[in-house]
Amino acid sequence: MKNNTKTNSFGRIGLLLRMEWQVNRKNILIFTLLSVLVLAGLRELFYNLFVPRIQIGGVDVMSLYQLFSLIFWFYGFILLNKRVNRSDTIDYCQIPAKTCEKYVVLCLYIVFFIFLAWVANQLCYSINFMFHPHIGDAARIERQIFGPVFANGYQILIPWNFSDMKIKEIYLNTASIGISSLIFSLGTTLFCLISFRKTIKALFACMGIGLVFIILIIVLITQVVKSLEGVYEVADIQALAEYLNMVMTTGFVIFGLAFMGLSYYKLKKRQLK
Repeated sequence: MKNNTKTNSFGRIGLLLRMEWQVNRKNILIFTLLSVLVLAGLRELFYNLFVPRIQIGGVDVMSLYQLFSLIFWFYGFILLNKRVNRSDTIDYCQIPAKTCEKYVVLCLYIVFFIFLAWVANQLCYSINFMFHPHIGDAARIERQIFGPVFANGYQILIPWNFSDMKIKEIYLNTASIGISSLIFSLGTTLFCLISFRKTIKALFACMGIGLVFIILIIVLITQVVKSLEGVYEVADIQALAEYLNMVMTTGFVIFGLAFMGLSYYKLKKRQLK
């Protein structure tokens, strides 16, 4: 009897994605629903306790996105780490597919969690908006609620990023930092969840890498500002910011691609054992 199963790369990638969804869809949907309800409840409690006492003209639609990003990053990291290293159904390395195809599936899975965190944020905001329709103006809401996912989406892969940056328009500098941060975070996440079999070690390794890079960035910015002190006038602050942006973007891309290469090598080496 002939095997009619698709044997091309796209077919195997599709089968892997379908298998992952069949195995984890129930837990993912339950986790998403619970996180939306819990954070919507906490935000409603915040409105009732604090908002009536202060004057707020509007509410940022993405104000909870960083918290959703952190929650979904932890959940996705633990899920994929267990899937790759301690699967209860079938050993990930023994699935009849090429290493490249499995690696693509892992990347797509992480991108899926980026989008899922964005969707959860919109659902949470919609629930709160039904109870407080007077908060925020319609034009501002429309611009943000239909904004690009990657305006803030990369932050799901940067759990150490707690900045309260309000992005209203996508400028070139913001986009370059966002894309380069996505590449870096994707590389570090894949490297840690593949390289370390124990989830705790993998999480601490990823956090450690992020902390080291934060320290390096702070040192870099401090040294650049000191070396250029007196060279740039107040009017040239924008030029200095663009220079720092270029340096950080280049560094994120180089190290991100390096970590992605190492993670692919780790997965391939494990499959050959």
